[in-house]
Amino acid sequence: MSDNQSPEDRVAELVGLLNVVTAELVDVIGEVVRTGAWEGFGIRSPEHWVVWRCGVSPGRARRLVRIARALDALPPTSSQFRAGSSSTRDGGCRVPGCAQVRWLHIHHLRHWTRGGRTDPGNLFALCPAHHRMVH
Repeated sequence: MSDNQSPEDRVAELVGLLNVVTAELVDVIGEVVRTGAWEGFGIRSPEHWVVWRCGVSPGRARRLVRIARALDALPPTSSQFRAGSSSTRDGGCRVPGCAQVRWLHIHHLRHWTRGGRTDPGNLFALCPAHHRMVH
């Protein structure tokens, strides 16, 4: 991070870093769930293991495990996200005139809660600022 960056740009960059680390954490939690590495004396569930090992709240642990399990059900999408192919395909933020090419968010054209699919044809890249504008 540069000292010349505005606070808004620094926040966006830090959120991008958090997203990258969270994606890696979800991958590792998925491996722990798949392999049963969470099982041990006194551990009641993968969520309980995440609370214990990560020091997060039970609600956060449930969300992390739920996402890890969901990614297993979406192998083409999760492998594309890991490879960064969605942002590479788009070449940066899709808003005309925006030059942001790093720390992009992937946005559903038709939101998943309204029946939109999580596949490349329904996804596109937005920079954090433009993604906030959409929501």
